Amino acid sequence: RYPSEVVIVIGHAYDQQFQTISGYVQDAADKRNVIPVVVVLDNANQQPSTQSDAGDWASTYALNTVLYDSTGDIRGDWAFTSNTVTYVIDSDMKIDWIGYGYVDEDQLDNKMKNL
Repeated sequence: RYPSEVVIVIGHAYDQQFQTISGYVQDAADKRNVIPVVVVLDNANQQPSTQSDAGDWASTYALNTVLYDSTGDIRGDWAFTSNTVTYVIDSDMKIDWIGYGYVDEDQLDNKMKNL
């Protein structure tokens, strides 16, 4: 996605915070010309996510890009401290901001606006 700004949201399908952010992140990012990527770590049954889970998540929340973490590698490297983690990444691929847990739409918009 370089040299675009990106917002990445990583979380568990059973987590309400992740569900809420997934519900608004595509529209919020589109308004700022930022590319949103959502990563589903575990499905609603708390099992490692699959390609099918990612497809269902994309459909449910009208998301363009949804990845899944069937091996747990993404969780270990990027989401080890919180059920939901949001990264705002600038056009140089530098992490500009990290949100742990729930991030409301206004807060995320302010972070994307400052890219």
